[in-house]
Amino acid sequence: MMIQDVLQRIDFADGEIVEYRVVGARLEMRFRDWREKLWDISFHDVAAVESYCFCAELGGARFDLDDGFAHRTAQSAGGEEETGLTCVSFDGASENRPVLRLLARGCEVVEH
Repeated sequence: MMIQDVLQRIDFADGEIVEYRVVGARLEMRFRDWREKLWDISFHDVAAVESYCFCAELGGARFDLDDGFAHRTAQSAGGEEETGLTCVSFDGASENRPVLRLLARGCEVVEH
């Protein structure tokens, strides 16, 4: 199942990334939506992460299959772009730019 299909049930607008950590090739995130419901999201086969701000209120999330981030990541690693990765961008509420961005192959979600 594609990342955007797994995450479509979560409303990221007006929510907050409470915390995240990278463990090996996984990014584990705790997210609180606007209703104060907590979600644990675990991305696997993570190829790259860019973080611009921590615990910012979100305006939404975007999913891109063909993004310049993937190309820049491949260049910096000195290799070819991997196929099957999705770029996930969590955009800040005050500005329409990413506060957290990652390349991953899949994810799982647990609702609390």
